[in-house]
Amino acid sequence: MSGTVVYYPLNYHKKQNPVTTQTDFIDKLKELYENHFHEQPEETEVLPVSGSDRRYVRFHTKNNRTVLGAYNPDKNENNTFFYFTRIFEKNELPVPEIIEISQDKQHYLLEDLGSLSLFEVIEQEGHSERVKMLFKKSIDQLVRFHWQGG
Repeated sequence: MSGTVVYYPLNYHKKQNPVTTQTDFIDKLKELYENHFHEQPEETEVLPVSGSDRRYVRFHTKNNRTVLGAYNPDKNENNTFFYFTRIFEKNELPVPEIIEISQDKQHYLLEDLGSLSLFEVIEQEGHSERVKMLFKKSIDQLVRFHWQGG
């Protein structure tokens, strides 16, 4: 499956950036990935849009690792995200690592923390002991972000 691109439907209720097509941002993220890792991804999975102008792709590597590629046309929002991520990392808070940022500050690579959300675990397991423990961990981390986040 070398070089395969898997497309999921985009949600077009948001205003689209007329300059950047879906292929443009994917190509730029692939270029960023290839320049950083010195290899092509085995597969490129375009992730569904969820409520913002950001677009995500998941790159699958040859050794079963995944890396997220993100595109956001709003440079100010991106700079804020980069700034807060550095603060959170400095304070040893659990955030995805920013692996690489493009010169235009619109494309970046992130550590992939997986695709399973707490909501999905609740849907699968209901109010199990594991779900209660995950909620407690989430609340504990939320408190840490408020106290240690800067």
